[in-house]
Amino acid sequence: MNRWKAVGLFFLIIAIGCISLWTLIATSDGGDMTQFKIKPTDNLAAKKKQKVSVDWEKLQSQNPDAYAWLHVPGTEIDYPVLQSGNVPEDYYLHHNLYRQYSFAGSIYSRRQNAKDFSDKITVLYGHNMINGSMFADIRKFEHPDFFRKHSEFFIYMPGRILRYRIVAYHVSDAEDILATYQANNDDGYKVYADKIKQSGNIRKEEKIEADDSIVTLSTCDSADSRRRLLQGVLAETQTTK
Repeated sequence: MNRWKAVGLFFLIIAIGCISLWTLIATSDGGDMTQFKIKPTDNLAAKKKQKVSVDWEKLQSQNPDAYAWLHVPGTEIDYPVLQSGNVPEDYYLHHNLYRQYSFAGSIYSRRQNAKDFSDKITVLYGHNMINGSMFADIRKFEHPDFFRKHSEFFIYMPGRILRYRIVAYHVSDAEDILATYQANNDDGYKVYADKIKQSGNIRKEEKIEADDSIVTLSTCDSADSRRRLLQGVLAETQTTK
């Protein structure tokens, strides 16, 4: 009888552990980011033609690894972008802006990419969270009507706003994009651009030219090891004060 009690206790502990892990995964969202945003007046927003105003001084005093802000209209993707300095490359995979462990992590780039988005290929990584946070809303673009209606995303930096035309969404294999094509290799860029053009969901009227720069938002596909990718081409750079 004691043996069966021990077995029952063992499985109870396992069940509690699984529930705790599931709760951690389900509720983790990277932390509150609203305190770093400034709500502009309607006139100021219209003048600047921007949807997001960031308190850069406050954000970067909290964590100097935060160097940009990503906003994808029509989704909940509205987060700072980080890049680790002297900590491991993928530190922000499971750490938030406050440098605390977080299953959801942060939106981040690797050190292969310049922080001014001047590379031919830039990749931003984020988790596909079941609670809808981080890059979960990338999957919305698999629906043709949503893809048609939402054609751009924005990257904000101190003094600049970058507007990107969304050219494609697709599910790809789990290749390391930067390792395969490199950030600034012309031949690699051409192969990568051609691969995007052959993807399943591409905006037919959009063209990817040799002198374009591409930002790819990359997250996992919850069903397997593949990646959900949303690709944008730089369309406009706006200078702000």
